[in-house]
Amino acid sequence: MPGWFRVMGALTLPGVRHLETFALRTAHQYGDLGPLRKVTRDLDEVADIVESWKDRRTRFAIRHLVRAVIDWRGQIVTMSDRAYLSDAMPMAVVWGRQDQVIPVRHASNAAALAPDVRVEVLEDAGHFPHKNHPEEFARILDDFVSTTEPATYNRARFRRMLTAGASAPVTTVAPAAQPAPA
Repeated sequence: MPGWFRVMGALTLPGVRHLETFALRTAHQYGDLGPLRKVTRDLDEVADIVESWKDRRTRFAIRHLVRAVIDWRGQIVTMSDRAYLSDAMPMAVVWGRQDQVIPVRHASNAAALAPDVRVEVLEDAGHFPHKNHPEEFARILDDFVSTTEPATYNRARFRRMLTAGASAPVTTVAPAAQPAPA
C-alpha cells in the first residue's frame, strides 16, 4: 500500500498510539460486559498489537506479511495448497466460535483439506482462544500431545511430497534403521 510507513508512523506516534490503545482497551472492558462482547472480546489483544507497532522493524515485518498474503482481491494465501503435507505430520487446530478475524467456518475447510487433523472449536472464544480459555486450551493441547503418534522427519519424503504436490499420492517411506545397541 503506498504510504504504508507514513500512515503507520503517524498512527504509532506516542500520543496517537496511546489514544488508540486506550480506546481499544476501554471498548474491550465495557463491551465485554454486554451484548457487544462478540465484537469487543479481542480488542485488548489488538491494543497489544497496536502497541507493538511503535517498533519500526515490527511495522516492516507487518508490511511484508500483508504484501505476501493480501492483495486488492483479499487474502491470496491459504493452507489449501499445502494441506496435503499434514499426511506426514499430526496437526491440531483450535478455533474460537466467535472469531471475528478468521470465521469459524474455516475450521471445516481445515478438516476437509487435511482429513486427519484434529479440530476443536471453543465456545465463547474469539481469535485468541488460548487467551479466552487457557485451561481448556492447555487440556486440548496436552491430550493431543499425549494421544498422538509424533511425526518422523524424513527429508527425502518431504522433498518428494513437495515436488509431487497435492495431486500425486506419495508413498510412505520407512524410517531409517536404528543402529543396534552395543
